[in-house]
Amino acid sequence: MPYVSKSAPGLVAVHRMLIQGPPNSGKTHSVCATWPRPLHIVVAPGEVGDATIPRGVEGIYPYVWEEQQTGIKTSSQDTLAQVETLMWEIIGGKYGPVESLCFDGFHKHYGYILDWISGGALFKGEALGSSEDPYASARMYNRAREYARYFVQRVNRSLIPNVVWICWDGREADDPTKGFKSQSHVFPGLPGQAAKEFMGEFSLTVHARILWAQRQPKGLAPAKWQLLPEGDVWGAVVKAPAAVIAELPVYCDQSYKVLKQVLEAAYAKAQAKP
Repeated sequence: MPYVSKSAPGLVAVHRMLIQGPPNSGKTHSVCATWPRPLHIVVAPGEVGDATIPRGVEGIYPYVWEEQQTGIKTSSQDTLAQVETLMWEIIGGKYGPVESLCFDGFHKHYGYILDWISGGALFKGEALGSSEDPYASARMYNRAREYARYFVQRVNRSLIPNVVWICWDGREADDPTKGFKSQSHVFPGLPGQAAKEFMGEFSLTVHARILWAQRQPKGLAPAKWQLLPEGDVWGAVVKAPAAVIAELPVYCDQSYKVLKQVLEAAYAKAQAKP
């Protein structure tokens, strides 16, 4: 039966989450350093931060796109097909056991989807749609968003214990009708409505940052995840009861283990209260 009745409290899990943030904010490093292994990391075509992924480390398996030197660029449609085929092969166990699956550079993958939907107009720098059809561009964005959502949902519904997605951040206007005059806040760096909508596909959306001003000589700067909306960042969400949210810190260290401990402690405190 599709519906089940649950009485036990559901603990929000770190098993399906999105890490968003600016370049060089510790996103990929945190996954490589703290996620359960075997860890398979698929780097989206166009994503150039794969040097962060350690090579030759037991239990970490990176998959990096390399365009063939033929003088002919692979079409966006063919690129998407190859990426998605690889994802299904990993999920199906073709490349060995998988405890964690990471898709690094989802914003780049989304660009290929939109370029394919637009018939190649996006990567050519052309206007999407037609001046004769004022709604053509909106339809393209809608189709791209639904295709990307379908891809995310299929991967998240797999039996892989841990799935984590990584993308850049970006600013979204609070009131799009005001254009540049509107105040804006930081959300995942995805086009159009996807910036806000896609946070609904994950149990957790965190914003990554490195506190460079606190770096000590010959040491590393503290790396933090923002768990809750505060300040400029609104793209941080934990799906949990209000009583649990009230017990959460705004920030925690960029660590899978630390995040699990923070969530478990918040649930324990919330349940202990009358």
